[in-house]
Amino acid sequence: MKKRIGIVLFLLAFTLCFGQIQDLRQILESVKEKNPDYVSAVISAQTAFAEVQADRREKIFSGSVTAQGGVQGTALSDPVITPAAGAGINAGFQAPAGAKIQAGSDYSVSFGENIKTDNLGISASASIPVFVNGKFIDQSLTEAAVFVSIEAPYVQAKTAAEKRQLSVLDAVLRLALDAESLSRKLQLAQRRLVLAEKEAEIAKIQWESGNTGFSVFDSAQKACDEVRISVQELQYLFNLYSVRLSSATGIEGIDISGLTIPPHIEPEKLRKISGTPSDIQLSELQVTAARMNSVLTGAQYAPVLSLSGRAGFPNTFVKTDGLNSDPSWSASLSVSIPLPTGAQKLRKEASLLKQEAAVQEELSARQNSTQQGQSLMDEYETSCEREQLRSQILAQTKTRYKEVERAYETETATALDKDRAFLSVLEAESALKDEGISRFKAALSVYTYFGMNPEDLFGIKHTGETHEER
Repeated sequence: MKKRIGIVLFLLAFTLCFGQIQDLRQILESVKEKNPDYVSAVISAQTAFAEVQADRREKIFSGSVTAQGGVQGTALSDPVITPAAGAGINAGFQAPAGAKIQAGSDYSVSFGENIKTDNLGISASASIPVFVNGKFIDQSLTEAAVFVSIEAPYVQAKTAAEKRQLSVLDAVLRLALDAESLSRKLQLAQRRLVLAEKEAEIAKIQWESGNTGFSVFDSAQKACDEVRISVQELQYLFNLYSVRLSSATGIEGIDISGLTIPPHIEPEKLRKISGTPSDIQLSELQVTAARMNSVLTGAQYAPVLSLSGRAGFPNTFVKTDGLNSDPSWSASLSVSIPLPTGAQKLRKEASLLKQEAAVQEELSARQNSTQQGQSLMDEYETSCEREQLRSQILAQTKTRYKEVERAYETETATALDKDRAFLSVLEAESALKDEGISRFKAALSVYTYFGMNPEDLFGIKHTGETHEER
Protein backbone atom coordinates (compact mmCIF):
# COMPACT_ATOMS: atom_id res chain seq x y z
CA MET A 1 0.00 0.00 0.00
CA LYS A 2 2.80 2.44 0.96
CA LYS A 3 4.62 1.55 -2.25
CA ARG A 4 1.52 2.31 -4.32
CA ILE A 5 1.02 5.68 -2.60
CA GLY A 6 4.67 6.52 -3.23
CA ILE A 7 4.30 5.76 -6.94
CA VAL A 8 1.19 7.96 -7.16
CA LEU A 9 2.97 10.87 -5.44
CA PHE A 10 5.97 10.46 -7.73
CA LEU A 11 3.79 10.55 -10.84
CA LEU A 12 1.96 13.61 -9.53
CA ALA A 13 5.24 15.42 -8.88
CA PHE A 14 6.54 14.35 -12.30
CA THR A 15 3.52 15.72 -14.13
CA LEU A 16 3.63 18.97 -12.20
CA CYS A 17 7.33 19.45 -12.91
CA PHE A 18 6.80 19.03 -16.63
CA GLY A 19 3.55 21.00 -16.75
CA GLN A 20 1.32 18.09 -17.75
CA ILE A 21 -2.08 18.30 -16.07
CA GLN A 22 -4.62 15.48 -16.09
CA ASP A 23 -6.92 16.48 -13.22
CA LEU A 24 -8.62 19.81 -12.66
CA ARG A 25 -7.84 19.49 -8.95
CA GLN A 26 -4.15 19.88 -9.75
CA ILE A 27 -5.00 23.24 -11.32
CA LEU A 28 -7.00 24.30 -8.27
CA GLU A 29 -4.14 23.43 -5.91
CA SER A 30 -1.70 25.46 -7.98
CA VAL A 31 -4.11 28.41 -8.16
CA LYS A 32 -4.50 28.49 -4.37
CA GLU A 33 -0.73 28.64 -3.95
CA LYS A 34 0.39 30.84 -6.85
CA ASN A 35 -2.49 32.92 -8.22
CA PRO A 36 -2.05 36.53 -6.98
CA ASP A 37 -5.76 37.35 -7.11
CA TYR A 38 -6.69 34.26 -5.09
CA VAL A 39 -3.91 34.79 -2.54
CA SER A 40 -4.94 38.45 -2.22
CA ALA A 41 -8.54 37.42 -1.52
CA VAL A 42 -7.37 34.95 1.14
CA ILE A 43 -5.26 37.67 2.77
CA SER A 44 -8.25 40.02 2.70
CA ALA A 45 -10.35 37.44 4.55
CA GLN A 46 -7.58 36.89 7.10
CA THR A 47 -7.17 40.64 7.55
CA ALA A 48 -10.90 41.12 8.13
CA PHE A 49 -10.87 38.34 10.73
CA ALA A 50 -7.87 39.81 12.55
CA GLU A 51 -9.48 43.26 12.59
CA VAL A 52 -12.81 42.00 13.90
CA GLN A 53 -11.02 40.10 16.67
CA ALA A 54 -9.24 43.30 17.69
CA ASP A 55 -12.46 45.34 17.49
CA ARG A 56 -14.32 42.83 19.64
CA ARG A 57 -11.69 43.01 22.35
CA GLU A 58 -11.53 46.79 22.26
CA LYS A 59 -15.32 46.99 22.49
CA ILE A 60 -15.30 44.89 25.66
CA PHE A 61 -12.33 46.51 27.38
CA SER A 62 -10.01 49.43 26.78
CA GLY A 63 -7.45 50.94 29.11
CA SER A 64 -4.42 53.15 29.39
CA VAL A 65 -1.52 53.75 31.74
CA THR A 66 0.05 57.20 32.17
CA ALA A 67 3.13 58.47 34.00
CA GLN A 68 4.36 61.98 34.49
CA GLY A 69 7.03 63.91 36.37
CA GLY A 70 8.12 67.50 36.83
CA VAL A 71 9.46 70.21 39.07
CA GLN A 72 8.15 73.57 40.25
CA GLY A 73 9.81 76.56 41.97
CA THR A 74 8.85 79.69 43.87
CA ALA A 75 11.33 82.51 43.12
CA LEU A 76 14.19 83.14 40.77
CA SER A 77 16.51 84.81 43.35
CA ASP A 78 16.12 82.15 45.97
CA PRO A 79 14.35 79.27 44.26
CA VAL A 80 12.70 76.45 46.12
CA ILE A 81 12.33 73.54 43.77
CA THR A 82 9.75 70.87 44.50
CA PRO A 83 10.11 67.66 42.43
CA ALA A 84 6.86 65.80 41.73
CA ALA A 85 5.82 62.62 39.95
CA GLY A 86 2.57 60.85 39.20
CA ALA A 87 1.07 57.78 37.54
CA GLY A 88 -2.41 56.63 36.64
CA ILE A 89 -4.36 53.77 35.12
CA ASN A 90 -7.76 53.94 33.46
CA ALA A 91 -10.00 51.21 32.11
CA GLY A 92 -13.29 51.18 30.25
CA PHE A 93 -15.87 48.42 29.92
CA GLN A 94 -18.83 47.97 27.61
CA ALA A 95 -21.70 46.52 29.61
CA PRO A 96 -25.12 45.24 28.46
CA ALA A 97 -27.98 47.62 27.69
CA GLY A 98 -25.60 50.24 26.31
CA ALA A 99 -24.03 50.89 29.70
CA LYS A 100 -20.49 52.22 29.88
CA ILE A 101 -18.30 51.75 32.94
CA GLN A 102 -15.10 53.65 33.59
CA ALA A 103 -12.69 52.96 36.45
CA GLY A 104 -9.34 54.48 37.28
CA SER A 105 -6.68 55.04 39.84
CA ASP A 106 -4.02 57.71 40.12
CA TYR A 107 -1.08 58.32 42.39
CA SER A 108 1.02 61.46 42.83
CA VAL A 109 3.94 62.33 45.06
CA SER A 110 5.91 65.53 45.67
CA PHE A 111 9.15 66.16 47.57
CA GLY A 112 9.50 69.70 48.91
CA GLU A 113 12.28 71.05 51.10
CA ASN A 114 10.29 70.51 54.28
CA ILE A 115 7.17 68.77 53.07
CA LYS A 116 6.87 65.35 51.50
CA THR A 117 3.44 64.13 50.58
CA ASP A 118 1.54 61.83 48.22
CA ASN A 119 -2.03 61.11 47.25
CA LEU A 120 -3.79 57.97 46.04
CA GLY A 121 -7.04 58.44 44.18
CA ILE A 122 -9.65 55.92 43.01
CA SER A 123 -12.51 56.87 40.72
CA ALA A 124 -15.38 55.11 38.97
CA SER A 125 -18.30 56.13 36.79
CA ALA A 126 -21.15 54.45 34.98
CA SER A 127 -23.72 55.67 32.50
CA ILE A 128 -26.72 53.97 30.91
CA PRO A 129 -29.47 55.13 28.53
CA VAL A 130 -32.95 54.86 30.05
CA PHE A 131 -36.49 54.93 28.68
CA VAL A 132 -35.29 53.56 25.33
CA ASN A 133 -37.66 52.18 22.70
CA GLY A 134 -40.52 51.95 25.16
CA LYS A 135 -38.43 50.21 27.82
CA PHE A 136 -36.78 51.52 30.94
CA ILE A 137 -33.59 49.66 29.96
CA ASP A 138 -33.13 48.11 26.50
CA GLN A 139 -30.92 45.04 26.81
CA SER A 140 -30.31 44.93 23.03
CA LEU A 141 -28.44 48.25 22.79
CA THR A 142 -24.94 46.84 23.24
CA GLU A 143 -25.65 43.96 20.85
CA ALA A 144 -26.96 46.44 18.26
CA ALA A 145 -23.93 48.70 18.61
CA VAL A 146 -21.51 45.78 18.27
CA PHE A 147 -23.35 44.39 15.26
CA VAL A 148 -23.54 47.69 13.36
CA SER A 149 -19.98 48.83 14.05
CA ILE A 150 -18.12 45.49 14.08
CA GLU A 151 -20.00 42.38 12.95
CA ALA A 152 -21.75 43.76 9.86
CA PRO A 153 -18.58 45.25 8.29
CA TYR A 154 -16.74 42.00 9.01
CA VAL A 155 -19.40 39.85 7.35
CA GLN A 156 -19.41 42.16 4.33
CA ALA A 157 -15.62 42.01 4.00
CA LYS A 158 -15.56 38.25 4.56
CA THR A 159 -18.33 37.61 2.02
CA ALA A 160 -16.63 39.80 -0.57
CA ALA A 161 -13.29 38.01 -0.05
CA GLU A 162 -14.89 34.57 -0.31
CA LYS A 163 -16.77 35.64 -3.45
CA ARG A 164 -13.48 36.77 -4.98
CA GLN A 165 -11.88 33.42 -4.16
CA LEU A 166 -14.73 31.47 -5.78
CA SER A 167 -14.69 33.81 -8.77
CA VAL A 168 -10.97 33.19 -9.33
CA LEU A 169 -11.36 29.41 -9.06
CA ASP A 170 -14.35 29.49 -11.40
CA ALA A 171 -12.55 31.63 -13.99
CA VAL A 172 -9.38 29.52 -14.00
CA LEU A 173 -11.32 26.26 -14.29
CA ARG A 174 -13.23 27.64 -17.28
CA LEU A 175 -10.00 28.90 -18.81
CA ALA A 176 -8.43 25.45 -18.46
CA LEU A 177 -11.48 23.76 -20.00
CA ASP A 178 -11.54 26.23 -22.91
CA ALA A 179 -7.82 25.69 -23.48
CA GLU A 180 -8.32 21.92 -23.55
CA SER A 181 -11.17 22.31 -26.03
CA LEU A 182 -9.01 24.53 -28.25
CA SER A 183 -6.23 21.93 -28.08
CA ARG A 184 -8.56 19.26 -29.45
CA LYS A 185 -10.03 21.58 -32.08
CA LEU A 186 -6.51 22.44 -33.23
CA GLN A 187 -5.61 18.76 -33.57
CA LEU A 188 -8.80 18.10 -35.51
CA ALA A 189 -8.14 21.09 -37.77
CA GLN A 190 -4.64 19.77 -38.47
CA ARG A 191 -6.14 16.39 -39.42
CA ARG A 192 -8.69 18.13 -41.65
CA LEU A 193 -5.85 20.04 -43.29
CA VAL A 194 -4.03 16.79 -44.11
CA LEU A 195 -7.24 15.34 -45.55
CA ALA A 196 -8.03 18.54 -47.46
CA GLU A 197 -4.53 18.56 -48.96
CA LYS A 198 -5.05 14.97 -50.14
CA GLU A 199 -8.42 15.87 -51.65
CA ALA A 200 -6.94 18.93 -53.37
CA GLU A 201 -4.07 16.84 -54.76
CA ILE A 202 -6.50 14.22 -56.10
CA ALA A 203 -8.69 16.95 -57.63
CA LYS A 204 -5.60 18.47 -59.28
CA ILE A 205 -4.57 15.14 -60.78
CA GLN A 206 -8.09 14.50 -62.07
CA TRP A 207 -8.29 18.02 -63.57
CA GLU A 208 -4.89 17.69 -65.23
CA SER A 209 -5.91 14.31 -66.66
CA GLY A 210 -9.15 15.76 -67.97
CA ASN A 211 -11.42 13.64 -65.77
CA THR A 212 -12.98 16.65 -64.03
CA GLY A 213 -13.45 20.35 -64.54
CA PHE A 214 -11.39 23.19 -63.14
CA SER A 215 -14.20 24.25 -60.79
CA VAL A 216 -13.89 20.98 -58.86
CA PHE A 217 -10.14 21.45 -58.43
CA ASP A 218 -10.60 25.13 -57.58
CA SER A 219 -13.23 24.34 -54.93
CA ALA A 220 -11.02 21.68 -53.38
CA GLN A 221 -8.03 24.07 -53.30
CA LYS A 222 -10.10 26.87 -51.76
CA ALA A 223 -11.46 24.48 -49.13
CA CYS A 224 -7.89 23.46 -48.30
CA ASP A 225 -6.84 27.10 -47.96
CA GLU A 226 -9.76 27.81 -45.62
CA VAL A 227 -8.79 24.88 -43.41
CA ARG A 228 -5.18 26.12 -43.37
CA ILE A 229 -6.39 29.55 -42.20
CA SER A 230 -8.54 27.97 -39.49
CA VAL A 231 -5.49 26.02 -38.27
CA GLN A 232 -3.54 29.26 -37.95
CA GLU A 233 -6.38 30.95 -36.09
CA LEU A 234 -6.81 28.04 -33.71
CA GLN A 235 -3.06 27.89 -33.14
CA TYR A 236 -3.06 31.58 -32.22
CA LEU A 237 -6.02 31.17 -29.83
CA PHE A 238 -4.52 28.07 -28.24
CA ASN A 239 -1.20 29.83 -27.65
CA LEU A 240 -3.04 32.81 -26.15
CA TYR A 241 -5.09 30.64 -23.80
CA SER A 242 -2.02 28.60 -22.82
CA VAL A 243 -0.14 31.76 -21.82
CA ARG A 244 -3.12 32.99 -19.83
CA LEU A 245 -3.51 29.61 -18.12
CA SER A 246 0.19 29.45 -17.22
CA SER A 247 -0.06 32.94 -15.75
CA ALA A 248 -3.20 32.08 -13.77
CA THR A 249 -1.88 28.77 -12.39
CA GLY A 250 1.82 29.55 -12.05
CA ILE A 251 2.66 26.42 -14.07
CA GLU A 252 5.08 27.23 -16.88
CA GLY A 253 4.50 25.42 -20.16
CA ILE A 254 1.31 23.84 -18.88
CA ASP A 255 0.07 20.90 -20.96
CA ILE A 256 -3.64 20.14 -20.66
CA SER A 257 -3.92 17.76 -23.62
CA GLY A 258 -4.62 14.87 -21.23
CA LEU A 259 -7.10 16.77 -19.06
CA THR A 260 -10.10 14.68 -18.00
CA ILE A 261 -13.58 16.05 -17.41
CA PRO A 262 -15.28 15.06 -14.13
CA PRO A 263 -18.06 12.54 -14.72
CA HIS A 264 -21.76 13.20 -14.91
CA ILE A 265 -23.78 14.10 -11.79
CA GLU A 266 -27.46 13.29 -11.69
CA PRO A 267 -29.52 16.52 -11.65
CA GLU A 268 -31.47 15.23 -8.62
CA LYS A 269 -28.26 15.08 -6.59
CA LEU A 270 -27.25 18.56 -7.70
CA ARG A 271 -30.65 19.94 -6.67
CA LYS A 272 -30.20 18.57 -3.14
CA ILE A 273 -27.01 20.57 -2.63
CA SER A 274 -27.76 23.49 -0.37
CA GLY A 275 -26.06 26.84 -0.38
CA THR A 276 -26.83 30.51 0.08
CA PRO A 277 -25.95 33.00 -2.67
CA SER A 278 -23.91 35.98 -1.55
CA ASP A 279 -26.75 38.31 -2.61
CA ILE A 280 -29.05 36.61 -0.11
CA GLN A 281 -26.41 36.70 2.62
CA LEU A 282 -25.85 40.41 2.13
CA SER A 283 -29.58 41.20 1.96
CA GLU A 284 -30.14 39.30 5.22
CA LEU A 285 -27.27 41.25 6.72
CA GLN A 286 -28.81 44.55 5.60
CA VAL A 287 -32.14 43.64 7.21
CA THR A 288 -30.47 42.85 10.52
CA ALA A 289 -28.31 45.99 10.31
CA ALA A 290 -31.40 48.14 9.60
CA ARG A 291 -33.20 46.63 12.59
CA MET A 292 -30.17 47.23 14.82
CA ASN A 293 -29.84 50.81 13.55
CA SER A 294 -33.48 51.38 14.45
CA VAL A 295 -32.69 50.26 18.01
CA LEU A 296 -29.71 52.61 18.17
CA THR A 297 -31.77 55.49 16.78
CA GLY A 298 -34.15 55.08 19.71
CA ALA A 299 -31.23 55.48 22.12
CA GLN A 300 -29.81 58.50 20.35
CA TYR A 301 -32.25 60.90 22.04
CA ALA A 302 -32.85 58.89 25.22
CA PRO A 303 -32.06 60.26 28.70
CA VAL A 304 -28.73 59.10 30.12
CA LEU A 305 -28.41 58.22 33.80
CA SER A 306 -24.88 58.71 35.15
CA LEU A 307 -23.30 57.81 38.47
CA SER A 308 -19.76 58.74 39.46
CA GLY A 309 -17.65 58.61 42.56
CA ARG A 310 -14.13 59.31 43.74
CA ALA A 311 -12.08 58.61 46.84
CA GLY A 312 -8.75 60.19 47.81
CA PHE A 313 -6.16 58.97 50.30
CA PRO A 314 -3.47 61.58 51.13
CA ASN A 315 -0.20 60.73 52.87
CA THR A 316 -0.62 57.07 52.05
CA PHE A 317 2.97 55.99 51.53
CA VAL A 318 5.00 59.20 51.87
CA LYS A 319 4.05 61.00 55.07
CA THR A 320 4.92 64.30 56.69
CA ASP A 321 3.92 64.81 60.28
CA GLY A 322 1.24 67.38 60.81
CA LEU A 323 -0.40 67.01 57.39
CA ASN A 324 -3.97 65.80 57.02
CA SER A 325 -4.18 62.06 56.31
CA ASP A 326 -7.94 61.68 56.38
CA PRO A 327 -9.45 60.12 53.25
CA SER A 328 -11.94 62.10 51.20
CA TRP A 329 -14.72 60.98 48.91
CA SER A 330 -17.39 62.33 46.59
CA ALA A 331 -20.33 60.89 44.69
CA SER A 332 -22.77 62.30 42.16
CA LEU A 333 -25.86 61.20 40.28
CA SER A 334 -27.01 62.99 37.17
CA VAL A 335 -29.56 62.65 34.40
CA SER A 336 -29.02 64.13 30.94
CA ILE A 337 -32.24 64.70 29.03
CA PRO A 338 -31.99 65.89 25.40
CA LEU A 339 -34.31 68.71 24.43
CA PRO A 340 -37.04 67.73 21.97
CA THR A 341 -36.54 69.33 18.55
CA GLY A 342 -38.66 67.04 16.38
CA ALA A 343 -35.56 65.34 14.94
CA GLN A 344 -36.07 62.25 17.08
CA LYS A 345 -39.40 61.43 15.48
CA LEU A 346 -38.09 62.06 11.98
CA ARG A 347 -35.01 59.90 12.52
CA LYS A 348 -37.15 57.12 13.94
CA GLU A 349 -39.43 57.26 10.90
CA ALA A 350 -36.37 57.22 8.60
CA SER A 351 -34.91 54.18 10.38
CA LEU A 352 -38.22 52.33 10.07
CA LEU A 353 -38.40 53.17 6.36
CA LYS A 354 -34.84 51.89 5.87
CA GLN A 355 -35.78 48.70 7.68
CA GLU A 356 -38.81 48.19 5.44
CA ALA A 357 -36.70 48.89 2.34
CA ALA A 358 -34.15 46.29 3.49
CA VAL A 359 -36.94 43.74 3.98
CA GLN A 360 -38.25 44.39 0.46
CA GLU A 361 -34.74 44.10 -0.99
CA GLU A 362 -34.29 40.77 0.78
CA LEU A 363 -37.61 39.55 -0.60
CA SER A 364 -36.57 40.64 -4.10
CA ALA A 365 -33.18 38.95 -3.71
CA ARG A 366 -34.85 35.69 -2.66
CA GLN A 367 -37.23 35.80 -5.62
CA ASN A 368 -34.37 36.49 -8.01
CA SER A 369 -32.34 33.73 -6.37
CA THR A 370 -35.15 31.23 -6.87
CA GLN A 371 -35.45 32.17 -10.54
CA GLN A 372 -31.70 32.22 -11.10
CA GLY A 373 -31.22 28.90 -9.32
CA GLN A 374 -34.00 27.30 -11.39
CA SER A 375 -32.50 28.75 -14.59
CA LEU A 376 -29.06 27.35 -13.76
CA MET A 377 -30.50 23.93 -12.93
CA ASP A 378 -32.49 23.91 -16.18
CA GLU A 379 -29.32 24.77 -18.05
CA TYR A 380 -27.51 21.89 -16.35
CA GLU A 381 -30.28 19.41 -17.17
CA THR A 382 -30.31 20.61 -20.78
CA SER A 383 -26.55 20.16 -21.05
CA CYS A 384 -26.89 16.62 -19.68
CA GLU A 385 -29.50 15.85 -22.34
CA ARG A 386 -27.27 17.31 -25.07
CA GLU A 387 -24.36 15.21 -23.80
CA GLN A 388 -26.51 12.10 -23.97
CA LEU A 389 -27.54 12.99 -27.54
CA ARG A 390 -23.89 13.51 -28.49
CA SER A 391 -23.14 10.09 -27.05
CA GLN A 392 -25.79 8.54 -29.31
CA ILE A 393 -24.40 10.42 -32.31
CA LEU A 394 -20.92 9.11 -31.52
CA ALA A 395 -22.22 5.56 -31.40
CA GLN A 396 -23.90 6.02 -34.79
CA THR A 397 -20.73 7.58 -36.23
CA LYS A 398 -18.65 4.62 -35.06
CA THR A 399 -21.14 2.25 -36.66
CA ARG A 400 -20.82 4.08 -39.99
CA TYR A 401 -17.04 3.98 -39.70
CA LYS A 402 -17.14 0.19 -39.29
CA GLU A 403 -19.29 -0.01 -42.43
CA VAL A 404 -16.74 2.05 -44.33
CA GLU A 405 -13.97 -0.20 -43.03
CA ARG A 406 -15.78 -3.27 -44.38
CA ALA A 407 -16.38 -1.48 -47.68
CA TYR A 408 -12.67 -0.61 -47.84
CA GLU A 409 -11.76 -4.27 -47.31
CA THR A 410 -14.01 -5.23 -50.25
CA GLU A 411 -12.52 -2.37 -52.32
CA THR A 412 -15.88 -0.59 -52.63
CA ALA A 413 -14.53 2.40 -50.64
CA THR A 414 -11.27 4.30 -51.02
CA ALA A 415 -8.61 5.03 -48.43
CA LEU A 416 -9.76 8.64 -48.56
CA ASP A 417 -13.31 7.52 -47.68
CA LYS A 418 -11.89 5.63 -44.72
CA ASP A 419 -9.91 8.71 -43.59
CA ARG A 420 -13.03 10.86 -43.83
CA ALA A 421 -15.04 8.37 -41.77
CA PHE A 422 -12.31 8.16 -39.13
CA LEU A 423 -12.15 11.95 -38.94
CA SER A 424 -15.91 11.98 -38.39
CA VAL A 425 -15.42 9.67 -35.41
CA LEU A 426 -12.77 11.97 -33.95
CA GLU A 427 -15.04 14.98 -34.48
CA ALA A 428 -17.93 13.20 -32.77
CA GLU A 429 -15.68 12.26 -29.82
CA SER A 430 -14.50 15.84 -29.55
CA ALA A 431 -18.08 17.14 -29.73
CA LEU A 432 -19.04 14.75 -26.93
CA LYS A 433 -16.19 15.99 -24.79
CA ASP A 434 -17.18 19.59 -25.50
CA GLU A 435 -20.69 18.79 -24.29
CA GLY A 436 -19.11 17.25 -21.19
CA ILE A 437 -17.27 20.53 -20.67
CA SER A 438 -20.53 22.48 -21.11
CA ARG A 439 -22.21 20.19 -18.60
CA PHE A 440 -19.40 20.66 -16.07
CA LYS A 441 -19.46 24.44 -16.62
CA ALA A 442 -23.20 24.40 -15.93
CA ALA A 443 -22.60 22.54 -12.65
CA LEU A 444 -19.81 24.99 -11.87
CA SER A 445 -22.22 27.89 -12.39
CA VAL A 446 -24.63 26.33 -9.89
CA TYR A 447 -21.87 25.93 -7.31
CA THR A 448 -20.40 29.39 -7.79
CA TYR A 449 -23.80 31.10 -7.66
CA PHE A 450 -24.76 29.39 -4.42
CA GLY A 451 -21.42 30.32 -2.85
CA MET A 452 -20.04 26.78 -2.66
CA ASN A 453 -16.46 25.73 -3.25
CA PRO A 454 -16.08 24.17 -6.74
CA GLU A 455 -13.63 21.68 -5.23
CA ASP A 456 -16.64 19.99 -3.66
CA LEU A 457 -17.78 19.04 -7.18
CA PHE A 458 -15.01 16.46 -7.24
CA GLY A 459 -16.15 14.94 -3.95
CA ILE A 460 -19.71 14.16 -5.06
CA LYS A 461 -20.44 10.50 -5.64
CA HIS A 462 -20.97 10.42 -9.37
CA THR A 463 -23.06 8.03 -11.38
CA GLY A 464 -21.28 4.78 -12.06
CA GLU A 465 -21.99 4.76 -15.78
CA THR A 466 -21.23 7.20 -18.55
CA HIS A 467 -23.54 8.26 -21.35
CA GLU A 468 -21.54 6.14 -23.72
CA GLU A 469 -22.08 3.05 -21.59
CA ARG A 470 -25.82 3.67 -21.63
